[in-house]
Order: sequence, then C-alpha cells, then structure tokens
Amino acid sequence: VLEIEPWTSGWYAEFHAPFLHREVSGDFLVTARIAANGLDGETPTSTWSLAGLMVREPRAVTPATWEPRAENWLFITTGVADRIDVPVYESKTTVNSRSNLKLRPAPTGWVEVGIARLGPSFILLVREDGRWRVHERFFRSDLPRTVQVGLVAYTDWDSAGELQSDPHRFNTTVMKNGKPDLKARVDWVRYKPLRMAPGQDPRALTDHAVPEADVLALLDP
Repeated sequence: VLEIEPWTSGWYAEFHAPFLHREVSGDFLVTARIAANGLDGETPTSTWSLAGLMVREPRAVTPATWEPRAENWLFITTGVADRIDVPVYESKTTVNSRSNLKLRPAPTGWVEVGIARLGPSFILLVREDGRWRVHERFFRSDLPRTVQVGLVAYTDWDSAGELQSDPHRFNTTVMKNGKPDLKARVDWVRYKPLRMAPGQDPRALTDHAVPEADVLALLDP
C-alpha cells in the first residue's frame, strides 16, 4: 500500500494540504480503496484527520504570484472530523475559495470511495458491504475540461493556530509543532473514461429526482 503521513494541514477554502494527482481531461470515473488510520491506532486521535479523492481546477501559481479567492475543487474523504470518536465521510465543494461541507457517518478501516464526472455533473460515491451508493451530487459548470484528480490527506487543523487566518503563510509553512495523527493507507486508485449515451443530458444527473439506481447503472463503478 501507499502510505501518506501529512504534517499539520487542511483542505479548506484557500488552505492546502498534500495532494497527489494527475491531470484528466473529459468525463471519467476515479475510485480508490482507502483507510484513514492513526499513526499508532486504527483511528486518528487528532481532529480533522481525513483522506480521500479530490478533483481540482489547476492553478499555475507560485508563492510570489498567488492571489486569493481562486480555489475551485471538490472532494470526498474518510476519517475523523470535529469528534475523534465518530468516523465520518466528508464531502466538500469549494467555489472561488468558499467551501461548503457535509459530514456523514462512516465505518472504520478500509472503505472505497469514488468521483464520477459527466460534463458539469460530479457524482460522489461510497462502497460499503460490496454495494456502491450515491453519496453526493454536485453541479460544477465552472470547472474546466482538464482537471487535477487524485489523493488528498490532511490532519490536525486545530493546531494551526494563528495561521488559520493567513492562508498564504499556512500554505508556505511546515508546521512541525502540532499533533498530526494520520496514516492514510491507499490500496489502489483506478481511473476509467465515461461516455454519455446519445441524447442524454449529463446535467440531469444532479437532479435528485433521478433515481440512484439509474445513476449507478450509467456509471457502472
């Protein structure tokens, strides 16, 4: 397995954490089998310690040319959030550096997660007990045809202190005095292209009136 052990970090608004990615153009499905463990136990002991999959708009910037209000991405992760005794999935969408998140219960240990893109529609998936289900649906017509797709991992946001109000310093500082506690373990990551059938409107996939079974049949995860 691939193991990722980040320092104090966080993916939120304009704040960055580790991101291992490739560029993908067009419609796709990416899936991964991931476990968000602690460094010495099954679950992390620091809040906001999660790992999963992200889709992000590329940015050709350096620390010197960075500008605020330009982050655009979405993800699905697993681990612990504000309570270390409650494993969760975190789904988050960020538009022009404004983030909105949802937390829902998750099992401990290994889970499978996925993100499908069909045009402006992004479907977040989880697999439990051998069955895929739709976790969240996002309509993101702002994201370009070519995006960054890959693995994220972050931990110990609460130790960032005063840097939580300064994303530029946060993103250019290695914070070694916190209490990071995440060993993200990745068994595999798989990509495959997707294609809509002639006459189908990909925008309809984010309509919750479209049954989950129809969405899964189209994606064939």
